[in-house]
Formats: sequence, C-alpha cells, structure tokens
Amino acid sequence: MLQLTLDHTWLAPLRRTLFGAESGLISILRALPDPRDPHRVKVWLGLRRASVRAVMDLIITTLPEAEIGRIAPLTPTAANGLA
Repeated sequence: MLQLTLDHTWLAPLRRTLFGAESGLISILRALPDPRDPHRVKVWLGLRRASVRAVMDLIITTLPEAEIGRIAPLTPTAANGLA
C-alpha cells in the first residue's frame, strides 16, 4: 500500500493517470480529506509489489508536488479498512 497527500484538484488527474496507464497497476484507491488542510486529500493505493516502481514513476512525472508517504504491505486488515 502506498500513501500520498496531494491538493484535492489533482485527485481526478491522478485517477485518470493510474487507471488509464496499464490494467492492474492498482487494486484499491481510496481518498479522504486531510484533517489538517481542507484543500488536500490523503490517498491510499493498494498495489502489487511488482507495480510499485511503475506507479511511483507515474506519480512523480504527473504530480511532482504530491507528498509520497510510506509504502507498506497490504494486509487483509488494511484492505478491509479501505473497502
């Protein structure tokens, strides 16, 4: 799972980029408002280990101002919280 924080106006372009790039890059995308800043959203991406590099490259080239957070294994507990 990869966590991002970005301006809310970039959420739609992020979705288009990720879902339009290659089938199966991500399995879960969840976005919630950032409680510290109403203009930003926190995004969680569920992805396969093999997809991490491709997704990171897409994010960096498309949204260089996005804050990339931690990358962690997608556990069943975490996946249930994102569904």
